[in-house]
Amino acid sequence: MSRLSYVAVVGFSCLGLASAAVGQTTEGETVGEAPADASPVELLQYIEAESQPAAKPASREQQFQYHRKASWAKIRAANRLLKIGRQESHLAAALRAKRHYLGVLGQLGEKKCREQCDCFFSEMCQDENPAIASAARRLAAYDKLNNWRELGPNEKESVRSEAQALLEQSPGSLENVRLASNVANVAGNSGDEPLAIQLLDYMLPTLEGATDKQIQELAPKVEGLSRRLRLPGNPMELSGTTLGGGKLDWEGYRGKVVLVDFWATWCGPCIAELPNVRRCYEKYQAIGFEVVGVSLDESPEAVAQFLEQNKVPWATLCGDAAENSGWNHPMAVRYGIRRLPQAILVDADGRVVHMNAKGEQLESLLEGLLADPVAAAPPAEGKQSRDAVAQQ
Repeated sequence: MSRLSYVAVVGFSCLGLASAAVGQTTEGETVGEAPADASPVELLQYIEAESQPAAKPASREQQFQYHRKASWAKIRAANRLLKIGRQESHLAAALRAKRHYLGVLGQLGEKKCREQCDCFFSEMCQDENPAIASAARRLAAYDKLNNWRELGPNEKESVRSEAQALLEQSPGSLENVRLASNVANVAGNSGDEPLAIQLLDYMLPTLEGATDKQIQELAPKVEGLSRRLRLPGNPMELSGTTLGGGKLDWEGYRGKVVLVDFWATWCGPCIAELPNVRRCYEKYQAIGFEVVGVSLDESPEAVAQFLEQNKVPWATLCGDAAENSGWNHPMAVRYGIRRLPQAILVDADGRVVHMNAKGEQLESLLEGLLADPVAAAPPAEGKQSRDAVAQQ
């Protein structure tokens, strides 16, 4: 992913542009071009390199003039990369860079550049080079995806349709697979599960027999996303090793309402939600509420220290090696977990009733699933819950 991002000209402060320039003086300062024999990789490095004028500009006009020169140099480099680039990622980076610097020039007062920026991707989608046209179509789809919640139903459907069309055109394209996966993930997390499932149902068969190693690595996570989106109303399977090394007895939780909490010690929102989960646990545990944590930390030691410091009483699953910890935890892969926290509420029959039960909504759901709450009596001295013992 390119480091380029839109910037605004605020007051007279220096624009934080990602531009590679070589300057001598602020008087008519020159901007170095990319080498004439630069390879695609070198052009990309030139485009993404950061620079500032060699000396502080003496005036606003000198400052803006420098950035005009730098922006045009970047656009020329991007045009060269579009001509000689073959990799999808290089073409996408060149397109992003060109649109970015057209936007910068528009902010600096060049009206035609601003107009070109506004319609850039739609025009590049018609490029005679199929690879460039496809890259532009993907970037245009990402633009809409970044504003998904503001889109209407027809616009959302057009994004799904475009992602599927690109897959149909080139199912072996890693970038097309990534786009479709991202569209399905955003749609699924935004209340548009039917759109996501429709795209995934088309997508999954295309991943079978993929020869690209990165697509092969992505496939289980896409399958997991499809599995997660189908959880509501269906049983949830859970397995793994608790922090203390014991195996989770998931069947032993039948008859109880269980919050399956995917979290990590480095996740701020997860830590912020912990007091609420603890309060509900203390209030409802005596009448059938349990929690099972699934830590996506990479260090079991960090998890153990956190649980001890915060006196967390429920069972916590945690990977013990790089290949099954963090985002690669088997349960995170199984359910396509891509954001934290993910708090899945399971009823006494083992069926999922809510995909992200947090805050006040958690207690409201518990009140509907359990009998009237009673104050949970403190455990007798020396007595520990089954789950606390499992963590030791």
